[in-house]
Parts: sequence; structure tokens; C-alpha cells
Amino acid sequence: MRESFNHESSCRTNDMRVFPEPPEPVQEIVLTLGSFDGLHIGHRRVIERVVERASAIDGRSMLVTFEPHPLAVVDPARAPKLILNRREKFERLESLGLDDVYEIRFNREISLLSPREFVHKMILSHLAPREVIIGYDHHFGRGRAGSARSLAEFGEERGFGVEVIPPVRLGGAVVSCTRIRVAVAEGRVDETAEMLERPFALSGVVDRGDGRGAELGFPTANVSLTGGEREKIQPKIGVYAVEARTPTSGTWIGMLNFGLRPTFGEDTEARYEVHLLDFEGDLYGEHLTMRLRHRIRDERHFESVDDLRAQLKDDRRRCQELLGSRDG
Repeated sequence: MRESFNHESSCRTNDMRVFPEPPEPVQEIVLTLGSFDGLHIGHRRVIERVVERASAIDGRSMLVTFEPHPLAVVDPARAPKLILNRREKFERLESLGLDDVYEIRFNREISLLSPREFVHKMILSHLAPREVIIGYDHHFGRGRAGSARSLAEFGEERGFGVEVIPPVRLGGAVVSCTRIRVAVAEGRVDETAEMLERPFALSGVVDRGDGRGAELGFPTANVSLTGGEREKIQPKIGVYAVEARTPTSGTWIGMLNFGLRPTFGEDTEARYEVHLLDFEGDLYGEHLTMRLRHRIRDERHFESVDDLRAQLKDDRRRCQELLGSRDG
């Protein structure tokens, strides 16, 4: 049984296959393994090398990955917030030219396997890779005891090659999912976009709000995160320049306020409110994706509604300066 992903943003003509169960044995496989949450620039280097080597031997490229994230099973309190939801992750993998994904349902039994047991039971009992390509910091097996060195030793015993991809650095520091999560949480979305090679995004459904934005002359779409979006890392409270897209209305420049609206003193939970520049229409019930491009300022309390309105006009001008006019 398999899923396939085929969408307009993919650069491929054939579908990437997604296997929730062990696929039929295939010779001439080049694979990598790991969670690959975020699919940042370092991950891309690994995937591109896998695809390149598979093409060189006329084989198939494969990612062996896990759902949920292993820490959600081993130590739920330390499980990381997501950077991509599952569909975003698979669409990105397909756009990079990957042939197959074997998605292992991670559980407590798997977490207790030694590195050797893990390689045998989860890979070699189902697959016969010619090569395994991993990132420099990949670990596997109980307690993350397996390393690139031990994997290379297993490869010598079982007849597959191992290649290790070195780290990618930006701004003098290694790109990692941890660094990306910290950057998002601190509002450094420009830096995040560099590491991801695309803006960090959040999606949800537009609900009816209380109309305060319209009263101020800045009508907003009130976005409630849905599904896996609620498991993503949340940005620092504040005002952001964003690109907002809906399936029916296209892409618009917008300004996002993520926060508690302290001027009105009513909210106890941060909410997402997006004003789309030059947009006229009804978005209620639409699915809206927000791509965070730049952080404009902190959210703050204003002494009067007029002061708030004046600041919103400045925010709008700033968004126009940063992002231009409607993308369409």
C-alpha cells in the first residue's frame, strides 16, 4: 500500500511514492534516513546527493523517516515543535526529486532497538541499499548510540556504502532544526528563511472576529490554525510583513499581528490577524497560508485608538516598502 503526491509545485512528472509499510524489495536503492523536520538547506544537500547517486546507478532514491518524531515517544516533554507539517514535508521532498519515502510508525519497541538491531530490522530486512547517505550528526538506535562510524562498519559487513554529508553553515553557525526553532521563536524570520530557503509558513481557516480591525480601517482575516499547524513552533508575538495566499483569491501582501491586542485588553490567548493590502472581499471559511517574510515591530499597548490607527498606517507603509505590491 502506498500514497502518491502529485501537485502543481512539483518539478517532476511522476509521483513520489510514500510507503506506510515496508515496500517490496528493490535492488539499486540509495537511501537516507532521519526525521528531516524542516528540510533546511543542510537536509537539501543530503537529499540532492541521494538523488544524484541513485541516478548515477540507474536506481531509486529513498528516504526512511519516522512518524511521529522519535522524541514524542521516547521523551514527550522534550518533543520538538514542528517546522513543517506532514504534507509540506512530502511536497518539499518530491520537489527535490526523491522517488520514495518509507514512513515508519515509530513506537516504544523501535526505540529500544540497539543500533545494529535497528539497521537489521528496520532497513536490511526490507531493503537492500547500495548506498546510505546521512548527515554529519545523524544518530540512530537506543539512546542515539548509533553514529556515522558504526553505520559504516555495518555497511562493510553487509555490503553497502556509507557517505556522510558535512554541515552547512550560515552566518558562521551550523544550520540545524534547533537553530531554526529558536530563530522563529525569537521573531528572526529573515534568518529562518535563509536556512529554510523559503519563508516559514503557518496555515489555518479564516473565522469571524469581532470587527475591531474594520472599525480601525484595517479589516483583518482572523486565522485559526488547523490540524498539524497547531503543532508548529509559534513566532514571537509582534507585527510581521507576510505573503498571504488562499486557493481562490491568490497571493496578497499583508501585515500580520500575532498577539493579545493589549490596547483593548481582552485576549488571554495570542491570535493571528492578517490585514491584506488592497484586498476587498469575503474570506470567511477560506484556508489561508501566511508566509512570514519580515518582523516589523513588537506588539504594544497604545494610549488611544487614534494612536493605534496611526501606527497601523506606518506598519502598512513598512510592509509595502519591504514587499511591494500585490504578487497576484
